[in-house]
Amino acid sequence: MRNKLKHVLVDHPEPAWRVAKSMNKSDAWMSKVTRGMINPNTKDKRRLAKILGQPVSELFPG
Repeated sequence: MRNKLKHVLVDHPEPAWRVAKSMNKSDAWMSKVTRGMINPNTKDKRRLAKILGQPVSELFPG
């Protein structure tokens, strides 16, 4: 599980499903990313980090 990502999504003013929709992704995709079941590509990591106002390295360490 990506705890930092999960916490940032919870604290974000928009719900996670809306963040996913703004990236043209499904809420199931976002859920799987948050749980660490799938690893998004570099472009999606950058887009998500920009939307959430966090560095990629904090949301996706390692």
